[in-house]
Amino acid sequence: MTTQTTALARLRIALANPTVNFRDSQWEAIYQLVNQLGRVLGRTPPRFGCW
Repeated sequence: MTTQTTALARLRIALANPTVNFRDSQWEAIYQLVNQLGRVLGRTPPRFGCW
């Protein structure tokens, strides 16, 4: 799981700006999207058979 500190470091590297920060509520939105996607993908039933 990506922490806020790691995500912020990657954002700063990607933008080549060591002082950039997330906007208000931006980290919370990213965190929720990542966690929801993980739960959705985790519930996908396996495929049986070969096509």
